[in-house]
This record gives sequence, structure tokens and C-alpha cells, in this order.
Amino acid sequence: MSFSSHSLRNQSHPDISDMITDDQLYTLAIFLGSAAMMLIVLYHFLEVNSDDHKVDEKPKAKAGKAKA
Repeated sequence: MSFSSHSLRNQSHPDISDMITDDQLYTLAIFLGSAAMMLIVLYHFLEVNSDDHKVDEKPKAKAGKAKA
């Protein structure tokens, strides 16, 4: 069984064309950062408006004569 050195070399060291470019990395970072920020804003919006954080309203006392 014989292997050519060329095929072994390509498997252990990928060509540089297989790497992500700087522009692709920049685009990916901007996309993931924007998605993370939108999820954070959505989470806080849902958390603030949840039923657990609503203040229980107490019935107000009837307006009557003030004691002096």
C-alpha cells in the first residue's frame, strides 16, 4: 500500500484558500455581535414587561375629610 506524499501533505496542511478571509471574519463578527445585542434587548424587554415584575395595585383609600 503506497501513499503519495502529495496527498498526505494536502490532508495535514490545508491550502491557504480554505481559510476564512479577513472580510468574512469581519462580517461574521458584526453579524454575531448585532444578533447578540438584539437578543439582549429582547430579553430585557420581555423581563421588564413580565407579570412577575408588575406592582400589585392596592385599592386607594376613599378621599374623606382630613383630620386636623
